Amino acid sequence: MSIDIDKESGALVVSGEVISNNLDEVDFAHSSLGSGAVRAVFDNRWVIYRRIKIENGGLVFRFLDGKLAEVDLAFADMASGWGCWSEDREAFAKSLHDQWLVRHLGPPPYAFEWGDVQSVHDPKAGGSQIVVRYRRKATVSGALQG
Repeated sequence: MSIDIDKESGALVVSGEVISNNLDEVDFAHSSLGSGAVRAVFDNRWVIYRRIKIENGGLVFRFLDGKLAEVDLAFADMASGWGCWSEDREAFAKSLHDQWLVRHLGPPPYAFEWGDVQSVHDPKAGGSQIVVRYRRKATVSGALQG
């Protein structure tokens, strides 16, 4: 599975399937990516889809109030598990993420009208990933929309 990101819109393209920031959870759940994922609900507002494999890694989609809010990308061998984990391996994973971002979005910072992107390493969780966060737009009434 290949993955790309459009710098102008923030849309992700995963093996030809376009994931835009206005995607709603119902449509995602019926997509080829969502149908095979593990779904979890938190706080009645957040719905998370995990275990979506891509080449050498995986994706996590987070929906807030039914609209796509965040996507995590990780380029690492998910099958290796914790038995192969090391700080050096995570530093290498983060460097792969940093390189991918430069290839697809140019040099940091990655702040756009549609949202922001970060390459992060969380030492407490022991993982590294790219986090794409979409901005929610305020409507005329003041309510937020995806």
